[in-house]
Amino acid sequence: MLWLLWNTMLIYIALQDLRYHCFPVWSVFSLSGLTLWICPYCVGDILWCGGLLSFLKYLIEWKRTTSYLGWGDVEVLALLSSQSSSIPGFFMVSGILGAVSCALFNRNGIPFVPIMTMAWYGVEGWNKLALF
Repeated sequence: MLWLLWNTMLIYIALQDLRYHCFPVWSVFSLSGLTLWICPYCVGDILWCGGLLSFLKYLIEWKRTTSYLGWGDVEVLALLSSQSSSIPGFFMVSGILGAVSCALFNRNGIPFVPIMTMAWYGVEGWNKLALF
């Protein structure tokens, strides 16, 4: 039941980002709370991934004065990576899909949460199928 609520909240955030290019902060707090309720031991993963992604965001903004990722994208990416069974695979697939989307749509401000959501579902689905 908690996973169903978690997935519903993730899809809600992705749809809000797709439609409005932003999402309410309460939805990220809700997804964070559900993530910690499902897996209380994931705090270290969330902090590690969030810290690494924040550092990369600051570094990119320092070098290029702009960044493709917003702070909401960083938070959702850290939450998704904490629930991923293959973090390198998830980062690789979401990065490739993000780069392809930027090239196809020729825009800097594309909504990344739907892309990250598709990548997360794809990697997790692939890992589940590979186990059988």
